[in-house]
Amino acid sequence: MKRDKSMQKQNNKNSRPSSRAIKNRKRLRLLPIVILLLMSIMGTTVPHNRTNTYQVQEEYLVQPGDTLWSIATNYAEHGDDIRLMIDRMVEANHLGDDCALKPGDKIMVVLDERDLPL
Repeated sequence: MKRDKSMQKQNNKNSRPSSRAIKNRKRLRLLPIVILLLMSIMGTTVPHNRTNTYQVQEEYLVQPGDTLWSIATNYAEHGDDIRLMIDRMVEANHLGDDCALKPGDKIMVVLDERDLPL
């Protein structure tokens, strides 16, 4: 009896895995690829909708020597990203590529952009 069990164990070790086990292994190998593909599709199809936000703005009178950087630096609080503030000012004031400011111009400084409550 003991000999039969040991023979069965030895035969099981030498036998090939079943076709079901092979299919399961192949599926498991494909799982990370499928997950990455799904994540990339989800990330590229989620629209960036700016209509659900509003901006807190303040009007500023441009002085001689002012630049967008100097204005944003004056309004920035600790930890604010100056580049983001400048991008928002360019967008809010419809400034062109040159972003030319002249003394006496009135521009809107975007202090914050917040989500609308749903």
